[in-house]
Amino acid sequence: MRVTRRGLTANPRAGSSDVRTFVRGEGTSLQGDRPTLTIESSRAYSERAEAEQIVGLLKGIVKAASP
Repeated sequence: MRVTRRGLTANPRAGSSDVRTFVRGEGTSLQGDRPTLTIESSRAYSERAEAEQIVGLLKGIVKAASP
């Protein structure tokens, strides 16, 4: 899994090359006394059956990350 400061990352499930799960993490109060990391996970997407949805999600991630 690739860790980013903020955003979603495609992450293959262990042992299955045709399933994708998207993970979002956001850190807050990183310089404070109690830093917090919030992590959210999507449902599993099958590459074969849901390729269009996966491409749409990836396009949304790229668009959101672009300045």
